[in-house]
Amino acid sequence: IQSRVLKEKLIYNVTVLMGGKEANFNAILDTGNSLKDPVSGLPVIVAEYDVMKGLLPAKMQLVFKEKANDIDLEELYKQMGNTRWMLRIRLIPFSSLGRENGMLLGIKPDMVMLRQRKFIREIKDVIIGIYNSKIGKDGDYRGLLYSEILR
Repeated sequence: IQSRVLKEKLIYNVTVLMGGKEANFNAILDTGNSLKDPVSGLPVIVAEYDVMKGLLPAKMQLVFKEKANDIDLEELYKQMGNTRWMLRIRLIPFSSLGRENGMLLGIKPDMVMLRQRKFIREIKDVIIGIYNSKIGKDGDYRGLLYSEILR
């Protein structure tokens, strides 16, 4: 019971708004997640590709056709190089258990809304890092929040 109550306190509902579309998913507050965009210094929310793909143009979805988190930069530029989307795209270096020198494709949304019970926060200065695999084992959450976002 304690672990279930604790987990409920750490899970937030996330709504990502971009270009008139939205994606909704649950994310868990991850105190070990300290990802930031190296260029802007903005915090990164990590989200599964499956919950974000509806916001992405079809050409960008081609970059994620393989179930791996290796980004083909040449293919990304080939598909998106001459579009306004290049202004939204970020490359986020990361390392995690079992993987060093990884790279997440990040996008700059119009806005993100976080909700948990009576807590609601709108955030504009954030990046969504897209992870091309499952994050939570049981499906309770499909994203990871950086604790600095809640301050």
